[in-house]
Amino acid sequence: FWWWGGAFSITPPPPPGGGGGSLPTPPPPPTLQDSQRISITPAGEQLKLLELLPIEALRLPVATVQLLREFNIRRIEQLLALPRADLPSRFGSELLLRLDQALGVVPELLKPERPAEPVEESWPFEPPIANRRHVETALAHLLEKVLERLRPRQIGVRRLSCSLQLVSHEPIQFAVELLQPSDSHRHLMELLRLRIERLTIPAEVSTIRVQATFAVPLEFHQEQMFEGEKANWRRQFSGLLERLNGRLGERAVLRPQLWPDAQPELACRYEPWLKRDKVPSSEFQVPSLRPPRLTRLPIALPVASMFPEGPPIRFEWQGTHHVVAHSWGPERIETGWWRGADIRRDYYLVETAVGERFWLFRSLPDECWFLHGIFA
Repeated sequence: FWWWGGAFSITPPPPPGGGGGSLPTPPPPPTLQDSQRISITPAGEQLKLLELLPIEALRLPVATVQLLREFNIRRIEQLLALPRADLPSRFGSELLLRLDQALGVVPELLKPERPAEPVEESWPFEPPIANRRHVETALAHLLEKVLERLRPRQIGVRRLSCSLQLVSHEPIQFAVELLQPSDSHRHLMELLRLRIERLTIPAEVSTIRVQATFAVPLEFHQEQMFEGEKANWRRQFSGLLERLNGRLGERAVLRPQLWPDAQPELACRYEPWLKRDKVPSSEFQVPSLRPPRLTRLPIALPVASMFPEGPPIRFEWQGTHHVVAHSWGPERIETGWWRGADIRRDYYLVETAVGERFWLFRSLPDECWFLHGIFA
């Protein structure tokens, strides 16, 4: 059966006793139970839980942690048992500060992590404009101002969002997606024009806003002494995809993506090339003995076998009789009840007498044979 489920591992316990002259292994430190990992500690009792934590929980410098470990001090409990007056001279003054902050003796101000301000520019019009050329001119000006703020940080645009506020109508919002970050005003304006050509602006525009909603560091490549045809292939390919996406729409430029589905013809989906949000886990792998090419639909074949439910020994396809020299299988594939009509198949990889390889399956409900894949 081909099945997807959770993976787990069982680690065997270590053998009792120790090796020849090795020191005995110290007992593991006490740990909190699963039910106690999230709890509210009453006032004055936090010390009981702090003692069980490792010294790394105090956010000490790496050098201090290493020095403490050299003295086999691994938990806060062991640290509190040492003479307090001797700690600064041996391990630095920051140790007592972190320890008192953890105990609540010394107050600690928490500095919130402030999100980065969005890089955006806007242009209000008074009176509103209706000329499409004026809209493009304003977008070009706003785009240049956005890039001027990004270039000093060597950041390029991956997603550019634009908004047109209209008079007495809902605003028009659209975005430009890029495969690689770019800070080229010419390239980004070309993509913006392709999007504007597809827009219908039903009313006058009162405000235009441009925002770099996704910006990442630019990619730099070492220049080559002799540039050939392959030197700019990646950049040209990315530009082609971005222009097609802008002119035809994101649902028109697709790429195949493997999908974890037991039914082979459904184990691939098409997704927008420039949007890869819903991608299955990278741990998914195609099972072995699968052909690189499937037929568009399973093709019914006359197949002979030595006995019922046995492997095929010969079949006929495209007017040619094929004699099976070797076969591997069966690999049974079944779909769940929630998928509607049950799919129950036994797949065989067969090699003919002339060395050709095919992927055949028997449909278990009706015992009919089909060709589903061909090996190159």
